[in-house]
Amino acid sequence: MESDQDQITITRSVRIRVFDRLGEERISWHGVLTPPDFLERLYDLGQLGSTDRRYTTARADIVQHTVHNPMDWGIDWVLYDSRFRLLGGSDATFLQFLEEMLSPRVQATLENQRRAAVVINECLQEDGWQLVEQRSDSSRPHFKALRADLQSSSGIHELERDLVDQLQDLEASSPDNTILPRIQREIARILSGLRDGDAELVVGTAKELVESAAMWRLHALGNIETQGLDFQQRVSRAIQHMQYGEASVNQSASRIKSGLSQITTGLRDLRNHHGTGHGRHGGPSDIPADVLGLAVRCAIAVGIWLYTAPLPISEDA
Repeated sequence: MESDQDQITITRSVRIRVFDRLGEERISWHGVLTPPDFLERLYDLGQLGSTDRRYTTARADIVQHTVHNPMDWGIDWVLYDSRFRLLGGSDATFLQFLEEMLSPRVQATLENQRRAAVVINECLQEDGWQLVEQRSDSSRPHFKALRADLQSSSGIHELERDLVDQLQDLEASSPDNTILPRIQREIARILSGLRDGDAELVVGTAKELVESAAMWRLHALGNIETQGLDFQQRVSRAIQHMQYGEASVNQSASRIKSGLSQITTGLRDLRNHHGTGHGRHGGPSDIPADVLGLAVRCAIAVGIWLYTAPLPISEDA
């Protein structure tokens, strides 16, 4: 089965057009760096072989033909060099190359970054992708490849409005002061990710909201062993300890709880494939807007329920 990192939706013709347009506009894909120095930010050139029999590594032959003799190869040689998998490789490989090309470490000025982004986006939009400027703690932004439908989806904008309303309702109802800041923090991160178009951050934070809510509830219940439990076990245990008085209600609730466990399993899998966490960092996002919205709404519903549902009254009380 093809993984998301192996998917190809950007056609060869669009990839070629990107490099053609960069050449026409005299925009260097390696910016202020030499070609080998740029490529080493993405590839281990010492492990890749040489296409020149005089050398043993990719770095040695690239230095020879682009630094010592810069007229040897055309400006778009890297696109057609199979070692870098830009023409026939995955979307992720091609888009990560473009993201790095727009890095502040590569392009000398913000004007250069934005000018290159405009040229590239004119080509990428045909296949439904865009390079979007991201906020940064540094003086210059980074650019991230996003599906165009994530940027323009009315469903995502509606989700943002719903989250703001839900946060205001929670603040007005004033739940436990130890709980409210937790919920505020996680929802604020989700909102920030949605506004920046960072789907990976949104998915990762949604999963963290559910996990932190489950851990809070297990600790609040007391005498429940959590050491060594994974995400799914923690959430399942927290859900299963939700009890209601009447037998008929508990029977119906057990069916709902079973469904919630399945939802959290799906959320975990989505996070593992697309979200931030476990050393992952945001790459090109191919999460459909409707799937992202569903995941966020489910995560927030489960998380708030675990945080705010009344704790059982102790028999000793």
